[in-house]
Amino acid sequence: MLIMPNNFSRLSEKPEPERYQIQNAILVDRNNQRINLDQLKGKIVLFDVWSSSCLICIQKFPDLQKLVDKYRNDTLVRFIALNMPLKRDNGIKPEKHTNKYTFEKMFFATEEEAKKLSITSVPLVLIFDKDLKCRYAGGLNFGWNIFLGNVENIINQLIIAAGSNK
Repeated sequence: MLIMPNNFSRLSEKPEPERYQIQNAILVDRNNQRINLDQLKGKIVLFDVWSSSCLICIQKFPDLQKLVDKYRNDTLVRFIALNMPLKRDNGIKPEKHTNKYTFEKMFFATEEEAKKLSITSVPLVLIFDKDLKCRYAGGLNFGWNIFLGNVENIINQLIIAAGSNK
């Protein structure tokens, strides 16, 4: 796995990023206030979709925080942990898993809202361009030895594309 990490990254990639249309879902903040998704237009947005039943998702939060720290001064990029509510959460937002991190937190309003995106498993990273078109669906892959699905490379390419389209 250390020598050929891309084989494992490729296995975890989700096909067809264009099927994920975030505009179709209702997202809320921790106070159940609806998020105006128009505020995301013009930005490159990485959603780290997770649930409270997913230990791997929770273990990846430090990696997401590393990306947030790296792009901290870039106002064009936003990183959001997007929680999929589960019946077992009993309507309580599972914030205890994300409280110590500085990335933004959002929640699907209901389980039905998450189903609108046809998300079948987590963890799932979705990267949207400035027009809110999904450009990547897969894992939170980054590092010097990841070539396929490297989220840093994808973000950097979208930053360059957004700059040339101004």
